[in-house]
Order: sequence, then C-alpha cells, then structure tokens
Amino acid sequence: MDENNVTFLNNLDWRSKLFTIKVKVLRLWIRVNPKREGVTVGIEMVVMDELGTRMQAIVWSKFMKKHEILLNEHECYYIFKSHLSVIKSNFKHFDKEHAISLNFDTSIKKCDNFDGSVYGIRLSSFESIKAGEVDIKYRVDFIGYVDEWSEPEVTKTKMGKDSKYIKLQLLDEEGIKLNCNLWDEYCDEMFGYIQSHKEDVHVVLLVQFGSFNKFVEKICKISSNGQKSIGSSGSISLADDFLFKHPFSNFRDITLLDKPCEVIVHGTTMGVDDKDDWYYLGCDECKRKVETTFVIEEVEDGAEEPK
Repeated sequence: MDENNVTFLNNLDWRSKLFTIKVKVLRLWIRVNPKREGVTVGIEMVVMDELGTRMQAIVWSKFMKKHEILLNEHECYYIFKSHLSVIKSNFKHFDKEHAISLNFDTSIKKCDNFDGSVYGIRLSSFESIKAGEVDIKYRVDFIGYVDEWSEPEVTKTKMGKDSKYIKLQLLDEEGIKLNCNLWDEYCDEMFGYIQSHKEDVHVVLLVQFGSFNKFVEKICKISSNGQKSIGSSGSISLADDFLFKHPFSNFRDITLLDKPCEVIVHGTTMGVDDKDDWYYLGCDECKRKVETTFVIEEVEDGAEEPK
C-alpha cells in the first residue's frame, strides 16, 4: 500500500489495476435491482478527490461483505488496487464513461488528512440551466429560495410502486424561477418542516446531485395549481425581501466594505472558537457590559463575608 503515490481521478487509466486513489465519499447508498424485489446490486457511491473531481464508484454485491463495514458517507479513504469499469446504465451521474469498481483485491484505509473540498458542491445558476448551458443528462447542484409549494401527491412508478412527491417553485437571487420535485423521504422531510413552521418560515433549498426531466421544467401556473406561498410581509413578499433587498456577498467582499450595511453570506461553519470569550455579562436595565466584583462587608459577628 503506497499512500505517497496517489493518482488523481482525472488521470486514471482504465487499463491499469494498480493505482492508488485518495477520495472522500460524498454519497453512499445501497443499489437494488428495480426488476427483482429484494435483490441487492451493490453499494453505489459518489467520490471526490482533492482536486474536486467527482466520479461514480461501486462495490458489487459479491464483494460487499469485505468492504461495506469500512465505508461510510462523508469519510475519506485511500483505496488500493481498484479498477475502472464501463458504465452501462442509461443514466450517468457525471460526464464520464467509467466508474471505479472495488473488488476482492481492493484494499481500503481510512484517511484523516484530506485537503479537498468539504462537500464538493458545484452550484449551477437557474439562468444557465434554463438556457441549456448545463447538461441536464447528468447530476446538477443548485440552490434557491422556496417561493411556492403544493400538497404532497402520490404516483405509481414504472414498477407499480407508490411514490410520494411535493412540487416546489424555487427563486434565485436574479428572480428566475425553477420548478423542483422532492420525492419520498425528501418530500416527507420538506412537508413536515413547512407544516411545523407554518407561514413564518424562510426556506432555502440546496440540492446536490439533482436530476432533471423536461416535463418538470414547465412554467407552472401559480394561481390555478393549488400551490401556496411561504410567508408574506405587507406589500413586499418574503422572497423579495430575502433575495433582492440585501445583496449576496462572499467573504472577500466583506473585507472590502467601507460602510455599514446588511449582507447575506453563503458559507460553511468549519469550527467554533471556544478559546476566547465571545459573549459578556450585561445589565438587565441599561444593556451595557458589567464587571463582576467581590464586596467584603462586615456581618454582625464581626466576620467578613464576600458578596
């Protein structure tokens, strides 16, 4: 096992089975045979190297017993002696002909020094998606404000099973709208959140590895399809207040500000500094900072008592 001789995903050669890769598992799920109930195909994953390249990976069912106990979502690994196999599925996650296959000869070792992206998100704008600049044959990442939503509905899959979904209309910072469906457990999670927070909630949805169908991307008629707005605030909608009143900024923009203003920043909390005090004691009346002191007073028996 040579941890110092790592090959980046873009440089993999399908003819070689001797390469070592260093990757983070972004997503991991059990892949089942849709035509044979209860039959497992294997473990399917989306992995990413330190340069941010993402690829599909799979552990076929006959090798699961060896590898499944070692693999976890969001963990990083050195993978030795895997190989590339041709993707035969009609749907690919990314624009790549091969997936990484972990077989009996493959070895896995957990890695604690991964220097790449934390989540591997590659946001596409609504404008680029609608203009056809993003190839919707593959997985897409996007973010938007949930402006409208509908009650969950149930439909039949091709295999005759019931599947639940909720329709959402998303709005980006440019005011461009995009229709989105959340299915099954994602539907339940979103609908439950909206119901528990009622009309006073702002919801921003970040989708990673979403897929597109052309029929989903029809412009919906909000007034006639039973969709509901999330929140309202006088004559200005919550969407307008959130997306247009305040500009989106990155951390570099903030360092260049020369006057007080309100901004919205999208970022990831990497840690909390607990070494220095980030709070102070305040007076309940004037709200100013107060200092704690000890006052020595003499009690009736002549002893001194601190207060």
